[in-house]
Amino acid sequence: MSDLIYVGEISGRHGTADEVKLKTTDAQPDWLSEGQTLTLKQKAGRRELALSIGKVVFQDDYFARVTFEGLSGDTAIDPWLQAELWLDRFVLPAIQEADTYRRFELLGLDVYIEYALEPCATVEALSSTTAGISADADFLELKMSTSGKVTILPFSEQFIAEVNIAEKRLVVRGLDDFLMEENTIVEKKQKKPTPYQRRKLKRLAAKEEATSDAPTDV
Repeated sequence: MSDLIYVGEISGRHGTADEVKLKTTDAQPDWLSEGQTLTLKQKAGRRELALSIGKVVFQDDYFARVTFEGLSGDTAIDPWLQAELWLDRFVLPAIQEADTYRRFELLGLDVYIEYALEPCATVEALSSTTAGISADADFLELKMSTSGKVTILPFSEQFIAEVNIAEKRLVVRGLDDFLMEENTIVEKKQKKPTPYQRRKLKRLAAKEEATSDAPTDV
């Protein structure tokens, strides 16, 4: 498994300077700082480039302006516009808040109803990179294992009984009936025949009846 995790992309250039605009997967990225090394990967093409961050200017949530050491001028920057940003997971700062997790830790977790032996879903997506179990919750996107439905679940202490990163396990409480219903395959109701289909069926039935009533040679 790669040690690099996806953390955003270069969304464009800022003015005429060597600054570029970043769109990050984290609203307030604690990993974005001067001297941090990011790996740039072109979406179209196979080129990669590891660069250290020079200057950082934070803007709104999910956005910042940065310069990269060794990347300046239009000719050098243009090939990397819209490039993906990847970071070594082992250099991520430690999270100090209790019951707080990073996006890549939660993706792929098996979701269990309390006391169930088999998972009912898998975590497919999360609305933020760093999420804490709190009242103003982020949201988990669950892919139900049997029905294939996609279900949204608040990542809130009201509904989350356990998060076990080591065992790739997330236990949900208080939503047993809801999750069981979401995981049930519902048979589609047969559509009623149209007037044209009904007439056609009647003609076929009459033809079949006429054939069966016809005399046969013995």
